[in-house]
Amino acid sequence: MLAVPVPTVPDYLTTDQLSALIGISPITLAQWRRRTLGPAFVRIGRTIRYARADVDAWLAASKVGGKVTP
Repeated sequence: MLAVPVPTVPDYLTTDQLSALIGISPITLAQWRRRTLGPAFVRIGRTIRYARADVDAWLAASKVGGKVTP
């Protein structure tokens, strides 16, 4: 039986990678950067990168609703 490779997520994501990961368009991510919404990002010259840890923290902080039952 062939093992299916599990895709790894790099420590720093490009806008396109983040867009694919969370289902938000690159244009929306660019608008969020200008308005200081969305996950924190790093600008290296003209290059934008998102630290995976920052994305995970932003997603966790954005959680709404849900009920935890004991």
